[in-house]
Amino acid sequence: MKISLAIIGAAVFAAACGIQDSHAAITILDTANFNAPTYSDGALSSSTTTTTPGQDNWLTTSAGGTNNISVANSATNGTVTLTTSGEDVRRPFDGGASVTSGSIYLEADITVNTAQATGDYFMHLGDGGTSNFNART
Repeated sequence: MKISLAIIGAAVFAAACGIQDSHAAITILDTANFNAPTYSDGALSSSTTTTTPGQDNWLTTSAGGTNNISVANSATNGTVTLTTSGEDVRRPFDGGASVTSGSIYLEADITVNTAQATGDYFMHLGDGGTSNFNART
């Protein structure tokens, strides 16, 4: 499975849809493309604790060290691989930004090679904790 993420303020979505608002500010809250040099081949999170950051500040949420999420990259085509069960990771918005009102736009480029019949989620927005997972996909 290949995943790249971009979490962008609502004004970006409006701009992409051709909505004109001279007061709209574009704020990129977070982006992760898993490309070199920011990411290197290997485990995304390097710890079994929930407080020690791994690559590009990814933190283990649960099951650290069990079926680690693996990064494979080149200069322009980084990917992560997920297995059927194992490690959950999270990454706070850059600079620790939080959104308390308004909207955000979440975009992901995903390639699914196989999926479980019972299904599961692989991406969510959360409140920074390890149990409130909103907008699960």
